[in-house]
Amino acid sequence: MELRAVSGMMLTLFVFSMLTLAFNTQPVRAIGVVIRIKADGSVDPPTAPISSVDNVTYTFTGNINDYIIVGTTLRESFLDERGKTKGDSVAI
Repeated sequence: MELRAVSGMMLTLFVFSMLTLAFNTQPVRAIGVVIRIKADGSVDPPTAPISSVDNVTYTFTGNINDYIIVGTTLRESFLDERGKTKGDSVAI
């Protein structure tokens, strides 16, 4: 009988711990930096974790959780410095 009670308590603790993990939500992080690869191949800002030897092939040297915009002739970029879209443009 005691074994059954202990098993029931262990199962209850296990279920509650799994529910706690399942509903653990984290806040959303705001946009910090907009990384631009310009039409000439240079990367702005220069401290971005992207490296290139020939300005054609790029290697990510770290995790990037921000926008990356590749230079275009349509507009200089779709986003301003704060990460907001300019005019009627759409961020892709």
